[in-house]
Amino acid sequence: MRMILDCDPGNGVPGSDVDDGLALGLILRSPEFEMEAVTVVGGNTAVDVGTPAGLAVLEAAGSSVPLYRGASRPLAEDPAPWRASLDGRRTVEPAVSVYRGTSYPAPTRRPAPGSAAEAIVNSVNAHPGEVTIAAVGPLTNVAQAILIDPDLPRKVRQIAIMGGAFNVWHRPQELNVCYDPEAAHIVVTCGAPVVMVPLDTTLRTGMARDDVERLIASADPLAHYLGVTSDPWLRWVGAVRNRASFPLHDPLAVAVLLERGFVTVERAHVDIELVGRLTRGRPVSWRPGDPFSSCGLRLPEVPQIEIVTDVDNDAFKAFLMDRLLGE
Repeated sequence: MRMILDCDPGNGVPGSDVDDGLALGLILRSPEFEMEAVTVVGGNTAVDVGTPAGLAVLEAAGSSVPLYRGASRPLAEDPAPWRASLDGRRTVEPAVSVYRGTSYPAPTRRPAPGSAAEAIVNSVNAHPGEVTIAAVGPLTNVAQAILIDPDLPRKVRQIAIMGGAFNVWHRPQELNVCYDPEAAHIVVTCGAPVVMVPLDTTLRTGMARDDVERLIASADPLAHYLGVTSDPWLRWVGAVRNRASFPLHDPLAVAVLLERGFVTVERAHVDIELVGRLTRGRPVSWRPGDPFSSCGLRLPEVPQIEIVTDVDNDAFKAFLMDRLLGE
């Protein structure tokens, strides 16, 4: 399976999620995948921060896979509020204390020439029907690729999306979709085979202290690097969110491309709300033929997609750790 990972990496970045790096590690340690490229988008980290973070993971793996710098801002959404919140937490407590003394080698590689969107288009056109895109950050790069080549959805093998929150209590926004709602709408409704892994499901996953320690103790340079960069993130999550584990959002979106035994998957129509004052960026789903789903609503004609609605965390995490540790 030819693979492109579109991501917003944060390994080694104070107060930034490390799940992109774990997803990349899962791809690199899975023989079913032939990796075409990594593309970086602004989201969890700004592009100028996420690009070296992604390169560092590739170097730890000894991988020569090209990495392309992508979109620094959404198609239409003002990124300033997001950037103020996401970047601002890097310089305040508890990030200052938790990350004090951590030091990681700067990557020696540089990103490949050209844009992320162009790299996606070129790869898909070079191998029509063979390339899967795992999009685990905001969907700007993938949407731009579709705008460049409107036929891309029928040429891609599959698109796996980590993003959206259908019904997470007291969470009106989810980063990956709400950072660029227009891009999410383009990708979710593009007509390609899409599997969506929403926050509702990924919040049921978690990597705990013993898992991180196993990675740190590994003699494999990639597993070790993922462990040492996950350690401060685990402590940050404990201090800020009072959790004993951190969610494995992005690795789950990759894992479902390999194994469905630990997840529940449903099919439904899905679109992204773009105009609601309180609901902009929210995904909305409905099943075909349900008479009550359209009473008083003019539902758009959009294709059905797959939605991962439940996960067995123990089975999923065992799968992930086995791959990362080579067991």
